[in-house]
Amino acid sequence: MDITVLGSGSAIQFEERASASFLIEANGKKILLDAGFHLLDRLEKNGIMADEIDAVYISHKHPDHFFGLLHLLFALKNRYYSPKEKLHIFGFKGLEAWIRSFQKLMGRWLEPNIELIFSEDTKGEFDEIKWQTFKTVHSPESTGIVLESKGKKIVYSGDTEMFDKLINIVNLADVFIAECGSGNNKKIKGHMCLNDILYITESAKVARVLLTHIYPETDQTDAEWKHGATLFTRSYDHYKISL
Repeated sequence: MDITVLGSGSAIQFEERASASFLIEANGKKILLDAGFHLLDRLEKNGIMADEIDAVYISHKHPDHFFGLLHLLFALKNRYYSPKEKLHIFGFKGLEAWIRSFQKLMGRWLEPNIELIFSEDTKGEFDEIKWQTFKTVHSPESTGIVLESKGKKIVYSGDTEMFDKLINIVNLADVFIAECGSGNNKKIKGHMCLNDILYITESAKVARVLLTHIYPETDQTDAEWKHGATLFTRSYDHYKISL
């Protein structure tokens, strides 16, 4: 599995970071984890076109995590693209009604000539890529996700505060994409701080951590360092990992 950080920031302008989005490439498929505001720009700068996307996971309703999906649907109407027959969209409970409400508001502009397949299941499999969502502590509907393929495990926290069950969820992860929107001494409700994530890796076996959802309040760190056996990276847009 390959990971490309498309957006390592939040809704605000800070360090030229786009809002949350990650591209997972596995078994010939391209899956987005969240779809922030600058999605199509970041895809193009990484050599990926909109019509190459197979599936989109949306963690929750906040605009900096899903507005890029609306842009994607609008773009795929253009004859410039040769879209696939189907686009899989999966994530939180109520996701389909949420997206359909925007289609109702904007009409045909968000209705590309492809089949949209929605799933609000908590687990499933997509071409030998197993996935399972879990509840997070952020908003009523918010989720994170675990993806596994060919013995590799990726966990994406979505937006969340620290909660004890997260330790078991991330255990044995090859990569933990961990939101770090809060500061150790500048707490933001609904977000983790660096000390929370360090605690998780001290209690669970995690090979790598990508810190993301970086706010001005996020504590300054080295670009990369080790904490125990875990390699930490303060991620940035266009950063790539191959597993």
